[in-house]
This record gives sequence, structure tokens and C-alpha cells, in this order.
Amino acid sequence: MNQRHCKIGTIRSKDNIIYNTSNLEKRYTTFIENAYNLMQSDAGLSDFFY
Repeated sequence: MNQRHCKIGTIRSKDNIIYNTSNLEKRYTTFIENAYNLMQSDAGLSDFFY
């Protein structure tokens, strides 16, 4: 793919942006799952200690 130039610099293709969005969505989903699992294990530990 040919790169285009502007006064500021080169313009990246939108394909890279779509990939980054997809990657961010996967990372966000993983983060939410890990937070949920941590919250559940924390509740189990608090039941054990109190």
C-alpha cells in the first residue's frame, strides 16, 4: 500500500486502526473477566476470614 504524505507526516492506513481496535476489545474483555474472577475469589476469602 502506498503511503500518503501530508504537512505533518505520513498517514497510516485504516487497517492498522481496525486491528488495534480489535486488539483493545480483546484486552478489555480479558480484563473484565479477570476482574470478575478476582471479585469472586475475594468474596470467597472474605467469607472464610469473617
